[in-house]
Amino acid sequence: MASETFDLALNELMKLNKYLQNKERMLILAFLCNHRKAEFKSLRERFSINDGALHRHMSILEREKLVSTKKVFNGKKLRTIYAITERGRIELKRNINALDKAIKALNCFLNDH
Repeated sequence: MASETFDLALNELMKLNKYLQNKERMLILAFLCNHRKAEFKSLRERFSINDGALHRHMSILEREKLVSTKKVFNGKKLRTIYAITERGRIELKRNINALDKAIKALNCFLNDH
């Protein structure tokens, strides 16, 4: 029984989207899920991420079609606005469900030992 519970937890963890296994990317996607859209600057300030690291995270999320990007001018200043895509919502929910199941299975396993 304990071995089966542990295997269940491992199987759930293996379902995680590899691009959302990074804490910052998962937080950014969750933030965008709640706020619909955000500017690069507000994401940088909210998560205390330097420009280079945030750019890399957003490039990965955009490449994987988890976020969309829109560039707009505010006067002469270019602003980058990100929004979560439907695929991003689905992947975030799938990851959260897999983590929830893994945590429950691991708790059962630990309680049996």
